[in-house]
Amino acid sequence: MTETEDTSVNTYKTGTKSELEELLNTSAKRIKKLALQKEIEEETKAVEVSFYGILNKNKNCAERTYSVSDISVWKYNPEIAELTVNGDEAVVKSKTNSSCIAYDERPLAPGETVKLKMNFGAMENWDAFGIKQVETDGKNMITSAKGYYIVVKKDYIELQKYPSAGVICSVENNSSIITPNTWHDVEVSCTPEGSSNHIVFKVDGNTVFDYVDSQTQVYELGHFSIQAFSGGIKFK
Repeated sequence: MTETEDTSVNTYKTGTKSELEELLNTSAKRIKKLALQKEIEEETKAVEVSFYGILNKNKNCAERTYSVSDISVWKYNPEIAELTVNGDEAVVKSKTNSSCIAYDERPLAPGETVKLKMNFGAMENWDAFGIKQVETDGKNMITSAKGYYIVVKKDYIELQKYPSAGVICSVENNSSIITPNTWHDVEVSCTPEGSSNHIVFKVDGNTVFDYVDSQTQVYELGHFSIQAFSGGIKFK
């Protein structure tokens, strides 16, 4: 631009040109920085996708089952929880009116499928089990522990994620999928797919959830866990 630096009407004060040049130079630097930041973000995302793609490609898709001989690998707070064995079945039960959590101390491998039989008792409470519980120390309720969880109620079965999302998927139960005081064959897995997690939950061979989580995924290795109240949850 051409600047007339005098005091006449419709002209500009001395220094206007320099002020504008400084603004344009600063703006150009910001635009360049933003463009570089976008490139960094795109490259980071691409590396992230490749990283988890390699994990998924090379994972050992093992299956994990349970028996009473596995009880020694389960951890819990003995002040509020108990884990007992009766014949060929184990029971997780709270000693208080609040919930408790017991978990398998062995982290689940990416894509590892857990298969077991579960009995949720009278289903009077907010019983749940963790597909991928990341945080374990001092945790007595799933809402305070990072991970994915299946929550079983008489009227609904929910897939939940914490710490922020809560319920991400649900189906009506009405005691038609999981019924009180009944043994059910349960199968669940959480498999990395690119930068997403693919969660599959089956009951008695029927798929209840087949869900791909692509929002703020839980990447860390986690544990299979059980949240129970005083009524207890049986498994074998």
